[in-house]
Amino acid sequence: MNHSRILLLASCLAAFVSCHKSVNKPDAEEKMLSASELRQNSPVPPHCYGLSDPCSDPACEPFWKCEEPGGEQSVQYAGVIVTHEYHSGLLRFNSEADLQTVLDQLDANYETHNANYENLYPTLTPEQLDDMDVTTGFDEFATYRAFENLFPGYTSKRKELEIIEENWLAADMTGAHPDNSDMSFDNSENTVFGPGYQLKIGTTVYTLSTDLQPASIGVSPMLIGCISNKRRTKNFTSPDGSRKFELKVALNSIWVRSSAKGKVVSYVKSGNRWKRSRAHIAAGNGGTIYDNNCSNTWNFTGRHPVNGYKKRKEMKEVRRGYATWWKTMPGQVFATFDALNIATGTLAIN
Repeated sequence: MNHSRILLLASCLAAFVSCHKSVNKPDAEEKMLSASELRQNSPVPPHCYGLSDPCSDPACEPFWKCEEPGGEQSVQYAGVIVTHEYHSGLLRFNSEADLQTVLDQLDANYETHNANYENLYPTLTPEQLDDMDVTTGFDEFATYRAFENLFPGYTSKRKELEIIEENWLAADMTGAHPDNSDMSFDNSENTVFGPGYQLKIGTTVYTLSTDLQPASIGVSPMLIGCISNKRRTKNFTSPDGSRKFELKVALNSIWVRSSAKGKVVSYVKSGNRWKRSRAHIAAGNGGTIYDNNCSNTWNFTGRHPVNGYKKRKEMKEVRRGYATWWKTMPGQVFATFDALNIATGTLAIN
């Protein structure tokens, strides 16, 4: 073997060892392939193979199993630190209180953003405001997108569900229904949940899943009907068939946060397809909540707005609890909606 060939092999070996100090490389890297072969046989952007730490480049990160600390990005939001872990795709919060702070801020920012815009056009009807949305390019979810865009490469459940809904509407409300994949019926919560409906607090991963029950809590046979992490949706159509309202009810818990929700989304037939549309609407929810042991109970009821209506494409009413696990019995937590002079409805969890 000539001298130049020995130097070339030594150089390749040194580069291989250097990369493994900071990241676990893809399977393709563990094969002794040349750079040209790697480019031809892998979807990895070619420039990634020349980086000492591919985790530092968002275009390269998805193809590596990055290890901390090189595989994460931290930003400040609402006065607390939120970290995006590249290797897991999840958002990490330093404490339960930080998670609550971020979720509350997301709720507040969404409401402020929409209210400020609507206040610019107080005399417009919902239909006229729909037209104004098109003219101005108004985005009701802009505050959620702004948060998501703080983390390059992050894909929230909210973003995934938005795409599902767009495809569902384009198919004349047929095919995959967004509510089949939406476990929270809450845009703020869906914004902080990443792949697998997961997020992290410290080193603990929390997962929101259908019928999830605390592993450490047993339910006696007498209380087998006591449920949590349940949701239900139902379609209501206006008498003339031109409008539809999707009413949703949910009870969610992930130990650090529990919530009971009523939500309604308004749609109208425009041409040959359905689209989100404003209406004078209000949403409510209420019912009976049980504690972790399905014994002590308390009742609640709420409406948003408290009086009157808002010209919105969707509306929700939420009751939240912290550091607790909420449960209920079938039929005892419900959602309501009222679309002024168009339709009303009630739906209970079963």
